[in-house]
Amino acid sequence: MSYAYRKAISTRHQAFLTYHTEKVADTVARLNPDYLGKGRTEVHYAELLYRLDYIKADSWQYPLVGQSFRGEISKAGLGPLNDIDFVKIRLKGPNTGNMRPRHTGR
Repeated sequence: MSYAYRKAISTRHQAFLTYHTEKVADTVARLNPDYLGKGRTEVHYAELLYRLDYIKADSWQYPLVGQSFRGEISKAGLGPLNDIDFVKIRLKGPNTGNMRPRHTGR
């Protein structure tokens, strides 16, 4: 499930609520009992993610000139669905100026 909000042209807020099931073979759990923790072969968890995108560029789809920034924070393991419990923070940017990919002279 997701929700997006875009009050200003350069800024977009998004929220995601997802459910995950991760499975591994029993051989993996036996050889590395810490892979999913406690020798488990399956875990279930819900994840809530918030994302902020700021793009002040000539285009959102294929920006060539401008600035961009993305920040995310997520929490995995909500309520009774908490086989996994962690918080993740990701930052990307800022990209400024000429955003075109650079090509080598080959």
